[in-house]
Amino acid sequence: MDKKYAAENLLNELSSYHGAVIRQMKQMAELYIKLAELETKKESSCNKYRQLVKSGNDDLRQDSVMEQFFGLVNTFLQNHRDTWKRSLRIRTYKVVPFTSSAGVLEWVNGSVPLGEYLIGRMRSGGAHGRYGAGDCTFLKCR
Repeated sequence: MDKKYAAENLLNELSSYHGAVIRQMKQMAELYIKLAELETKKESSCNKYRQLVKSGNDDLRQDSVMEQFFGLVNTFLQNHRDTWKRSLRIRTYKVVPFTSSAGVLEWVNGSVPLGEYLIGRMRSGGAHGRYGAGDCTFLKCR
C-alpha cells in the first residue's frame, strides 16, 4: 500500500505541471486495460501486432477518417473489373485515436518515416540528395 500511495502522490504532483499529458496517459492506460480484457478466439489469441503510440500536434481523428475513406476507395477498386484484374488498392492501416492528439496506429512493416525518406538517415541525402530540384528523373521527365 505504501508504494501505491507514493505512486499516487507522484502522479498528483506531475499532474500539476503536465496535467494534459497525464490525463492522456491515464486514458490510454484505461483503454489498453479494456483491450486486454476483451475475449478473443483461442486460435487468434497468439497473433502479434506492432503498434505505434503517437502523441503530438497531429489530429489522429483526421488520420482515422482518411483511412476509412481509403478503405471505401478500395471497395470501389475491387468492384470495378479493370482495377480488380490489376489488383489496384491503397495500403491502409488502423488508427485508434484516444484524443485529438494521441492514439495508437497499426505498424506497417517496411514503412519509412517521410522525413527519413526525404533527408535520409543521419541527414545523409535521402530523396532530396538523390533528386535535386533541377534533376528531371524525380518527375520522370523526358
